[in-house]
Amino acid sequence: MDAFAQDGMITQACAGTVDAVTARIEALAEARGLTVFARVDHAAGARAAGLTLPPTVLLLLGDARVGTPLMAMARTAGLDLHLRVLVWEEAPGAVWLTYADPAWMAARHRIDAEADPTILAMSAFLQRVGAVAAEAGPADTAPAIQAHDLAPASLRAQIAATGQRFLVDEPLDAGGTGLGPSPHGLLAAGLAACTTLTLRLYADRKAWPLTHIRVAVAHEREPDQTPPDHFRRTVHLEGPLDATQRQRLMEIAEKCPVHLTLTRGSRISTTAAEGAVPQA
Repeated sequence: MDAFAQDGMITQACAGTVDAVTARIEALAEARGLTVFARVDHAAGARAAGLTLPPTVLLLLGDARVGTPLMAMARTAGLDLHLRVLVWEEAPGAVWLTYADPAWMAARHRIDAEADPTILAMSAFLQRVGAVAAEAGPADTAPAIQAHDLAPASLRAQIAATGQRFLVDEPLDAGGTGLGPSPHGLLAAGLAACTTLTLRLYADRKAWPLTHIRVAVAHEREPDQTPPDHFRRTVHLEGPLDATQRQRLMEIAEKCPVHLTLTRGSRISTTAAEGAVPQA
């Protein structure tokens, strides 16, 4: 059973881990111009209390331009706004998405038919959330990026990713030959690229006059700081944007998926493979 509805709640199966699904939903919400008001990690709360709970994350999403008119019709609608999306793991490999049906919310608060177009739009967005949750992304599938060392006593490695190959190296002052970016340089590049693509997607959805984006990221270690790794990011936005648009784009830059991965921290699991080294 991939989906079912009960007591005004719609539940469906998801593809990927709880973290991967929530990241996809957050990216969709930001691209659509919604605000992610909160990300509540219930499993983390349980651990802090000395209890255990499988991965369970609640997202609160919304847009005051949509919610305020509904609350003007029925102030009690504020109990069910913002949109609540719960991503939870039932068992390893079994992840579910549950959200409240906006039509149920409208009926509960006796919101009249004047709001029907808004309720339909909310339902359409949540259906899109469900579609995104059900589609496995590249991060949810088997590793597609591999690294191979090139020779003993060499700091160079060859990366194979999505059909492309390139070198990763260390700079000369670190004992390398400088023929490619360093591993931390790749992290900086990932942040710069993700920021650029997130801003482009958001601006295009808003039909804002953003003509060009350039993002520069530098990495440095500051041993006396916590955490010691510091990514310095500079965002250049070109085009006849007004001050409000520029400020909003800078806020969106803070929420690109790679930025969130770096600031929230990640889990890494490592498995020792057996047999000969496969060729990329």
